[in-house]
Amino acid sequence: MATTPADDMAGAAVTTVAVMRDVGSLAGLEARLVARTLLVIVALTVVLALALAGVWISLAFALGVFVAETAALGSVAGALAVAGVHVLLACAVGVGIRRLRRRLYFPETQAAIRSLLATEEPDHRKETAE
Repeated sequence: MATTPADDMAGAAVTTVAVMRDVGSLAGLEARLVARTLLVIVALTVVLALALAGVWISLAFALGVFVAETAALGSVAGALAVAGVHVLLACAVGVGIRRLRRRLYFPETQAAIRSLLATEEPDHRKETAE
């Protein structure tokens, strides 16, 4: 039995719809996988941050004890020295964040939009003066 061109077109349309449905289903599955992966990454980042905070506190304590013992300072002076180092580090991080924050405003995009919107109007005063 021979097929007609209309039958071939109908078969192609059915196949195309089935392929599109399968691709959409696959994209949905992958999107759910991406969402779950991002959640796991966020959770692991929190765990890592807590672990690093513990390490940081331990190192700060060890540095305070070291400064207090070797510099013949009291424990209060050692703690203040460690706090001073932390304040300097916090200031350095703050400056870095301020510099990075500038990128959040899309400066190049804003400049491009400004240049597109900036239409110079002809100065008619110059033409009349000549």
